Amino acid sequence: MQYNKFHSTTQGELNIPILSMGCMRLPVKTPGGEDIDYDRAQEIFDYAMANGVNYFDTAAGYHSEGSEPFVGHALEKYPRESYYLATKLSAWYIADGETSIDEFFAGQQKRLKTDWFDFYLVHCINDFVAKVMEERDVYDTLVRYKKEGRIKNLGFSFHGSLDLLSEVVSKYEWDFAQIQFNYLDAEYGDAMKEYEIIHNAGIPIIVMEPVRGGALANLCQKSNGILRAAEPNSSVASWAIRYAASFPGVFTVLSGMSSLEQITDNIKTMSDFKPLGDSQMAALKKAAAAFKEFYNVPCTSCKYCMDTCPSKINVPELIKLHSSYKLHKDEHEYKRKYMKIDEEKRAEACISCTSCEDKCPQNILITDIMDEMKELNAKLGI
Repeated sequence: MQYNKFHSTTQGELNIPILSMGCMRLPVKTPGGEDIDYDRAQEIFDYAMANGVNYFDTAAGYHSEGSEPFVGHALEKYPRESYYLATKLSAWYIADGETSIDEFFAGQQKRLKTDWFDFYLVHCINDFVAKVMEERDVYDTLVRYKKEGRIKNLGFSFHGSLDLLSEVVSKYEWDFAQIQFNYLDAEYGDAMKEYEIIHNAGIPIIVMEPVRGGALANLCQKSNGILRAAEPNSSVASWAIRYAASFPGVFTVLSGMSSLEQITDNIKTMSDFKPLGDSQMAALKKAAAAFKEFYNVPCTSCKYCMDTCPSKINVPELIKLHSSYKLHKDEHEYKRKYMKIDEEKRAEACISCTSCEDKCPQNILITDIMDEMKELNAKLGI
């Protein structure tokens, strides 16, 4: 495994593996469930430690509050100084004031069986979390923990607006920051702007979601073909991991590896890591464009489908929302926008009569999309 230098104000110069272990998607006993399969997950942790991947990132809420207890169990057999441990202060646990920060933090130390955290983050900063930070004096409390030696390096993860990010970066002193950064979000979202704000402020960066929850491990046929033609011996997922690690200021890339196959491939990829060159970046840009186009259903919002639909379903709006979800996988945003659509005009009102398809000049299989949305809505509890 290759390592990057991280200059800690409390621990000196650290050697951090460029690939680290995210603990939000560990193997489970029940498909689709949250119950961690301890034996399979332990096997992954042992393989990671044996191959130099000794940075582990968790949080109280991962796996329905099962991740921290497992991580504490899995790492207990190893000397505490042999690995780096990261977890987070999740504001929703302390927002109502019933649980103090001291109580929450002590619970994490107990679950993770440690006296200190090498890296500790304010979790998922957005407008709500920023408000809780102010109301509960979060930052000053965590700085106190750092002075006491219970936190070695203090940072944050981010899921808010660019304006809020600029405010958070300028208002507080941070040892590091953690952002979602991958070639799709960099090309079509705000990821590159987030990276630039943090990097220009001189704050070291940890990348999360480099493979976008697995979405970039298997793109569409055309995108996969572009990457495989460029590098026949490289997996599609390896491109995403290498992309994230290729930017100055990024000192490690988190990957939520849920199988030995995944961690074996990632370690193979990063053990001889070289930043991507211009031709490789061009291939990724081309693959990302093809992937985006794959989910762009050619709806022109002509509304011929609505004219003939007996239920008067808002087909163009539903198609647009469905395509956006398939591309970005943002469940919260999808649910928020879906609930704004009049109930009688949602996908559930579709009776699969196909009259809309007879009138669609783009020959879109509208009833198939409505069926997919019904299944998705049931899964998301809408």
